[in-house]
Amino acid sequence: MQQKTVFLISVLMLLSLMVWAMPAAAETVTIAQIQETPDGLAGPSPYEGQEVTFSGVVTRRTMNNYFVQDGSGPWSGILINHFFNNVAEGDNVTLTGFVSESNGMTMLSMPATTTNSNGNPIPDATVITNADLGEAYEGVLITINNAECIGVSGQEWKIDDTTGLATVGTYCTVYTPTIGTVYNVTGIGNETIDGYRINPRSATDVVEVPQGPSVVTIAQIQETPDGLAGPSPYEGQEVTFSGVVTRRTMNNYFVQDGSGPWSGILINHFFNNVAEGDNVTLTGFVSESNGMTMLSMPATTINSNGNPIP
Repeated sequence: MQQKTVFLISVLMLLSLMVWAMPAAAETVTIAQIQETPDGLAGPSPYEGQEVTFSGVVTRRTMNNYFVQDGSGPWSGILINHFFNNVAEGDNVTLTGFVSESNGMTMLSMPATTTNSNGNPIPDATVITNADLGEAYEGVLITINNAECIGVSGQEWKIDDTTGLATVGTYCTVYTPTIGTVYNVTGIGNETIDGYRINPRSATDVVEVPQGPSVVTIAQIQETPDGLAGPSPYEGQEVTFSGVVTRRTMNNYFVQDGSGPWSGILINHFFNNVAEGDNVTLTGFVSESNGMTMLSMPATTINSNGNPIP
């Protein structure tokens, strides 16, 4: 009897040790739970080093990695570091792996992968500003609208949307922009050792925004920043303004908006059909000739005739 008791105790102890030694099952979570930091600022995942299971849709895939997203908005995407993966964009996948950090970027490396379905819609890009680009949008498909390219450094470029500057990166593709052109840029946010980036997935993610003329006054065209001699602050830009013709010849005329300093401008327009006293609206490019600010061959609309000369 005593031997049986000892044997049973030994078996129970062995089973206890086996249970204690078994690894904990992966916790089923959402991508947002993995990504969102306690204070909402930059920092490691609260699940760093833990094994997790979650699902989402592949938004961008390369041979060595891909991004998965669950819904849209902040904290909804994550990088999967998976060499020679066989997923496709639009696949709904369930992944099990360990959460890690690299240069501030949260990821899973070489996870166990189950493809649940194919051809699912890619989650909508979340529209943000340059000022918003940060931790909450790493791994997330985002769009920054009306951002002017202000410089190129290597293959990366800087954009300004009036809320601040952002960098367009090359994680997914390389795009060559034109400095001074305004774009709507869609891409996936990521973090590197020197900051955050938006990474277009392909050339179709970068859309040029046509820029119409600036509607200004003659005074805005003419007045220099220091009030002294110098080119117009609008030199080289397309503008629209209105005024009254004060003097006309066959090849040019002068237009004035009110009276006083900075109120008049020369219009260089061969064989024009305006008359003194006409109220006109002009659209054209501001230029300088021998220090004289002018518009050359503008598109002209005559609004009324016989107006008083200023």
